[in-house]
Amino acid sequence: MHTPTTTTITETEYAFGPRRAPRSVHGIAEPTPIPGLVVTPQIEPDYRTGQWRFTGGWCVRHATSGVLVLACRGAGLGHAREAVELLARGWVNWTRPAEVLSADPLALDVQRETSRHVGAAIREDRPVLLHTTSWRQVPPPWLVDITHADGEWIESYYCPSYDSAERLTIELGRDLGLLAGVRKEVTISRLPDPLWELHCARRGCDSVLLDDEYEEPEHDADRQVLVTVAEGQRWRQLDARRLLCRTCNPLFRGATPDGICPECDSQGTPNGCALCRLVDGSD
Repeated sequence: MHTPTTTTITETEYAFGPRRAPRSVHGIAEPTPIPGLVVTPQIEPDYRTGQWRFTGGWCVRHATSGVLVLACRGAGLGHAREAVELLARGWVNWTRPAEVLSADPLALDVQRETSRHVGAAIREDRPVLLHTTSWRQVPPPWLVDITHADGEWIESYYCPSYDSAERLTIELGRDLGLLAGVRKEVTISRLPDPLWELHCARRGCDSVLLDDEYEEPEHDADRQVLVTVAEGQRWRQLDARRLLCRTCNPLFRGATPDGICPECDSQGTPNGCALCRLVDGSD
């Protein structure tokens, strides 16, 4: 979905006295769905070495000129991507020359408003675009129980609907009937209360907490049980109502720590995502 490429990044330096001429450097850029805008690492000149350095943050730039459109200190890769989405809501044509955009009152207003929202999200260590809650109630499942004739429990199966429970009951009854001398009973019942399901809090992400073994949505009547499972799968709790999935979590934790890929959250040896390969030079 996010395939990085390279582009020219233009940085304008300011100093006491006259404005210095812009300097350019060839760097990584991620194309966006919005024409005229790309996401890039946030860089700054190191005056001791005369080289450019990565600050750990991410920003939005004008695709043609490389001029900075929006940067907030400490922005994660996810914040920069969301900033593009917010900038697109202002009905600004970002494909125009940078000189025209810098004099457009509407573009400047959209830029300032977006910066305000993104800055607040960074300070609170969260995405800008959030659902009200991560919790969804799901209907209680149907339960197919196998017991001995005296009522002693043997095993149970959960089914999402009565029809599926009935089909399973018929199948189990047929199988048990083939065992000569075995007296077992198969019954259908339903749990009395709804269960909870956990979704990622970021708008636009459809991740659901899954059972690691069966790759099916994890359900439980106790929400704290799901929170514990989620934290074990590298989800992050934002507040009592919302959690970020393990994919979104590293994208919204502010400036990227050294050695950690903000796309795939790998540390040390790149694990093969597109951004890892480009930075590593293998692409």
